[in-house]
Amino acid sequence: MGKSSSRSAQYFFTGNYIADNDNNNIDAIGIGGRIYARGGDDHITLGSIAAKVYTGEGDDTVVGGAAYLEIEDTLGDLSIKGGAGYAEINKSESGHVSFSGAAGGISVAHSGDRGNLGFTGVAAYNS
Repeated sequence: MGKSSSRSAQYFFTGNYIADNDNNNIDAIGIGGRIYARGGDDHITLGSIAAKVYTGEGDDTVVGGAAYLEIEDTLGDLSIKGGAGYAEINKSESGHVSFSGAAGGISVAHSGDRGNLGFTGVAAYNS
């Protein structure tokens, strides 16, 4: 079993996925938990009731859905594609944020010094 497969199993059973600073393909399917993607250009496939994702530095993509989704991103571009009952996205350094999909409610905060916010989709509430 490869490192990605064992980490995916760990997320399913424990609710924690801890990656490294490489470019990772992360499959996080389970009831929920925390995903620590760390550095690198990561592609995260998510299917959970509730999940908190820490992406770290790099250009990251989160695809899938969760009833509750929270993403903490630092440096680099962030792309979110899919659906959520509620999504909270916090960007703390430079880079673009784009959301494509549907959400019951969504909150996006960008406190970095550079970058754009893009939203394509539908939400009952957004801020």
